[in-house]
Amino acid sequence: MKIDNSERGLRLAQSAAASIQGSAGSTAAFNLISGLTVGLLLSDSQSLDVLESSGWNARCLPPWSQRELIDKIRRSRTESRREPGYLLNATGTGKGNQGNGNKPYGYMLRDPRQIHTNSTPATLPPRSAKNYSPAEMETKAAQRAKWENPIAPTFEHIEAVSHLRHSSRESVEEMVLASLMHFEFVFDYADSQKHLCFVIVGEDFRQARRLDGIQLTNKEGNRIKSKNLPGSLATGFVWKPSPDAARNPILLLEGVAGYLEALTALRWAGPYPNRWEVMAAHSANASRFCNVPDILSEISGRRVRIIQDSDPSGRAAALAWGQELTAAGCQVELVTLPPGMKDIGDVLKAEPKTYHPELAAILAL
Repeated sequence: MKIDNSERGLRLAQSAAASIQGSAGSTAAFNLISGLTVGLLLSDSQSLDVLESSGWNARCLPPWSQRELIDKIRRSRTESRREPGYLLNATGTGKGNQGNGNKPYGYMLRDPRQIHTNSTPATLPPRSAKNYSPAEMETKAAQRAKWENPIAPTFEHIEAVSHLRHSSRESVEEMVLASLMHFEFVFDYADSQKHLCFVIVGEDFRQARRLDGIQLTNKEGNRIKSKNLPGSLATGFVWKPSPDAARNPILLLEGVAGYLEALTALRWAGPYPNRWEVMAAHSANASRFCNVPDILSEISGRRVRIIQDSDPSGRAAALAWGQELTAAGCQVELVTLPPGMKDIGDVLKAEPKTYHPELAAILAL
């Protein structure tokens, strides 16, 4: 049965996050309203009716006045950077990211049939592996010996990570159970105190973020969104191979937080969680497969889909990984994200989880 767009808008609003003053409320309102006006092509009156009849505005703190909603509806049509009708189906001919004219592996987002494989990668200057000197390795080993033991996570810890990272609680639990995430107290130079953090764990690698959502501070007094604990080797990848399906395709992302976001995307977008193995690079600049020959040997010949971050370092990293993987006989695919979105975390934050045609296309097998 064909679903009327107004009905789809009602469902969209009912599942949307409320606009809370002081907690990026204007962004939440814009994301929903642009979904109605631009994504579903509803008229001004239809959009206003959905916002009121769905109960969404009543959930906002404080609720928006009708005049404010009308103003936001009208502005959404000119301020949104999304393609008109982007929520109507999962196979539109989206424009994709701009500025990537050479299209090295594949380029379209919304139609997975247009993700090309084994195309000739763009030529990049040779990149040598990052090597630590023996003295550096000895120092880092001594630092890792001082790493603290994790604490037992509580339900509140899991919920806090889920909220901070716009991710499902089940995905957080999955990482904890797989020993890819734990909780520990980490020193912050801002107040010379230790604060409870959630820590993403790889081999000889730990990256911490404060559980209260406040950014950590480094020695120079600068706020940083995450902190690699002293002794971490930032040249590898976070990966948990599946023992039951050794030839599963690989989903490769930049940044270890991308591991959690990918697990959530898999749960939200379709029946794919047990088909993909997620791999997240410690660093766009330092992580290269030539640094981890054991991993490269393990995934040789497999299908690898790279979700490219849209900034220059993300594009350079994706091309470098593509070269290494292609040389290892992998079937390499590249996915670019919608305009205005840097990484898959932005896709998770952009729309309610029940309306993710972008994710369905990104993750389709």
